Amino acid sequence: MTKLKIKPLIVTFGLLASTCCAANATETIKTFAVKAILHRDSTLDVRESIAIDFAKNPRHGIERIYGQHRDISIQEVSNQNGSNVPYTVSIVADRYHLKIGSPQKTVNGLNTYNIHYQLRGAVQSSGRLDWSPTGHRWQQPINTFTM
Repeated sequence: MTKLKIKPLIVTFGLLASTCCAANATETIKTFAVKAILHRDSTLDVRESIAIDFAKNPRHGIERIYGQHRDISIQEVSNQNGSNVPYTVSIVADRYHLKIGSPQKTVNGLNTYNIHYQLRGAVQSSGRLDWSPTGHRWQQPINTFTM
């Protein structure tokens, strides 16, 4: 199987907070790193690493919202230690919601969530890649994005 690699891209968003809705100034996504491989069958294999600083605010985890009703298959969700993290998946308002964390446990400070998923049908018939690496629904500012 031949794999197409998406070329590396490094972008720093210093003012991304202005594009976020209701950003909580005490919570910040320090880094958002994405590695993606586009396969010839139009499947996109994606690994995200999201380091978020909750400061002293106890949280159960994060909610990752993907584009309109997608054919996404979650392969694994883990933390900075490589331990599996519980998650739930739902479709809300035609968007794919991935809730990461335990309703029985809270975390604070800096936490990293690693998400491995596959997106089938990522390339439209026109040849355009139909995928946004970060999505558009973060309520926290993203300091640094790398791909």
